[in-house]
Amino acid sequence: MACCWTFSGDLLMRYKQYKAIEIPWVSSVPASWTMVPNKVLFRKHQNKVGEAFKDFQLLSLTTNGIKQKSLFDIKGKVPTSYTGYQEVNENDMVFCLFDLDVSAVFSGISPYHGMITSAYDVAKCNESYIIPHYADYWFRFVFSNRYSKIYSKNVRYTLSYDAFGSLKTPIPTINEQKKIVKYLDWQVSKINKLISSKKIPYMVDWIGAPVFCTSILNSLLCAIKPTTPMLNRHRAMAFFILFVIGMCFSVNTKII
Repeated sequence: MACCWTFSGDLLMRYKQYKAIEIPWVSSVPASWTMVPNKVLFRKHQNKVGEAFKDFQLLSLTTNGIKQKSLFDIKGKVPTSYTGYQEVNENDMVFCLFDLDVSAVFSGISPYHGMITSAYDVAKCNESYIIPHYADYWFRFVFSNRYSKIYSKNVRYTLSYDAFGSLKTPIPTINEQKKIVKYLDWQVSKINKLISSKKIPYMVDWIGAPVFCTSILNSLLCAIKPTTPMLNRHRAMAFFILFVIGMCFSVNTKII
């Protein structure tokens, strides 16, 4: 995917130079960005809650982020014990690195302190390199077309944490990350309002995407049915389009 789009208006502007990178699904990024291994960007931790599990809020990784759940909620899979669950801190990233071909979700940022199943990998962002919300958008993008699946080594499409740590992520400066997150938050808030109001087709005019992306996005979003799974899938596609827009262009600081 080359970064060669043009936009009208003054919300986005091109970087002066780009460079090729060794990520199969992204051919180039701004020349000032660095490629950093995930093992540098994230510090994995696994603190088992043990018998103190009653003191922790139960959390669940969902397609709409990490949500709070009641210990008395018997829907879905219920463990025989929560003592093996692990602690999650606010702004930790939670990764589901197994069943990459069929899993409904790959990652999420936690807005809560609590506990979650130890089947997931929990890591703290190294904020000298990456801010949590930029990481959240990047991995939504990675999961949008299940790109990480190509790195799995077995029939269950599982990626070990060591293998995940060896993969590299394109990293802008912290200031650029904040601008990208601000821009994407702004656009996603519009998407959510349009989904709620069922005025989805108008979204393409607000995004200002290039013609070929507009055409694809329009055909996808006009097909939305009022069902939660469908909305989630198309919201994920919107995240993908928006992240690529944000990744390829510097973001104007005047955006409010």
